[in-house]
Amino acid sequence: CNFDLIKRIKDTKPQYKLSRKQRLENLSNAFEVNKEKKDGYTIGCERILYFMMNGREYIDLYKKKLGFFSDPTYRKIANEIVYFCENNKEITVADFITYVSSLEDIRLKVMEIVNESINDEVTIEAMDEYILAISKVMTKMEIKRLKLMMKDELDIDKKMKLAMQIAELKRGSVENGWD
Repeated sequence: CNFDLIKRIKDTKPQYKLSRKQRLENLSNAFEVNKEKKDGYTIGCERILYFMMNGREYIDLYKKKLGFFSDPTYRKIANEIVYFCENNKEITVADFITYVSSLEDIRLKVMEIVNESINDEVTIEAMDEYILAISKVMTKMEIKRLKLMMKDELDIDKKMKLAMQIAELKRGSVENGWD
């Protein structure tokens, strides 16, 4: 049981002396349900995965323009989608769900992704937009990671190599119009 899902937001009177109607009024608006909010990166990754479950053309676009996810769970799901499609020559959401039903480590996440994305319009244009957004975030994450490495590095040659990698990533961001 996850007790973090419900949060008291107002104090209430003791319930034992109250009538049923008074108890209901006393508890009215006293609690709220904490819903997990997803950031843009998470939403984008999940939409790309859902699109990939809808056809080879989306898988090909993923492989050509993105190639991997930094998050290990999303990376594993993407790899399974690619593997499934390569072995079966095609893919549908229903067939992929059947396939992952035996993969305990990703089954629930795949079902969550499908349930949250089922009403989305699946188009190449939308896939391109999600890939672009994820590419931007992953580039920023990599720049941040390299900066941290550079800060801790003592060897000047290694620092220079890290600085050059950062500059190259930033140059790519500017060329792509991201910054």
